[in-house]
Amino acid sequence: MARALCRGLVVAALIASCLGKTADQLAKEATDDFKDMKIVLLEKKGTNTSYKVGNEAHLLQNRDFVKSKQTVLYIHGALQSPSDVSSQTVTNALKKTGRYNLVLIDWSQYTTNSNGKGQFKTNFGNMSAVSERAGRSVKALVQAGLPLNSLWVVAHSMGAQMAAFVSRALDRKVPRLTALDPAGAKAPFLGFPHLVREDALFVDVIHTDAGTTFDTRGYDGDCGHIDFWPNNGRAIQPGCENVKGDQFEPGRCSHAQSYRYFAESILSPEAFPAVQCNTWAGFKSKKCPANKKNVAYMGYNASPKQKGRFFLRTGSSSPFGLGKAGLLPK
Repeated sequence: MARALCRGLVVAALIASCLGKTADQLAKEATDDFKDMKIVLLEKKGTNTSYKVGNEAHLLQNRDFVKSKQTVLYIHGALQSPSDVSSQTVTNALKKTGRYNLVLIDWSQYTTNSNGKGQFKTNFGNMSAVSERAGRSVKALVQAGLPLNSLWVVAHSMGAQMAAFVSRALDRKVPRLTALDPAGAKAPFLGFPHLVREDALFVDVIHTDAGTTFDTRGYDGDCGHIDFWPNNGRAIQPGCENVKGDQFEPGRCSHAQSYRYFAESILSPEAFPAVQCNTWAGFKSKKCPANKKNVAYMGYNASPKQKGRFFLRTGSSSPFGLGKAGLLPK
């Protein structure tokens, strides 16, 4: 913990001039042990009960937490929260299945600047430390009785990078970690480590805004056991061409498509078949014809039996899944 805090403070001092928070603010956050972080249980009646870090074990005593069920731990991204559309889109779909305890890590207090608006880059000064604190909180839940062998971590954007820290904090690997367009383009310049396949027994990834420039948000490379690249995994995703807003809005929309595709796959598990191929160019030129051995389902039905890089096409509006038609280039 001390090493992570030190790293966060040094980085904060170096980049304070370009952050939405001052170095003093970042330092305070890194030394208050992130006491405003919460662990949230979504209850059957539609309400949420939040537990501050340090008291997370009480969540297991909630009558709506069923130990015999699998638990999905959802981690939102930067400038998001449990009430954000990204979190709601995913958890509402999961809730409809009736199969899961739904638990969220709420770290929204640490993703905005002092005026509440925030900027994506404000997170890097203390990202390692806040992620490590989240990991300790999940570890406390496991030690209190949360079955690790039935834990599925699902995370979007920067939350997917946090998920890697959470998994590393545990004594054993989580069975599955699903990363929805994990953040990447802005992380390497501060030496922030990224998600890798070793962070869980099975890591499946959906890329939708991959790139290396500062107008992209996703990690530009394979980082799971199986990586899905719908529409080449980059902006502009279908349906995002004419969205209203500034010049960056098509990229934001593309970044969001990852959780939209995943949420749809929960209720339509076979809507997004993808074919294994080395490149998008190979997919487009029909060099990777689909067969029984090289097709995998993106999202909910992703299987640890299949590994590698997979491509597919999607539609421009919901329902986005094209079924078998998505295996073919236009």
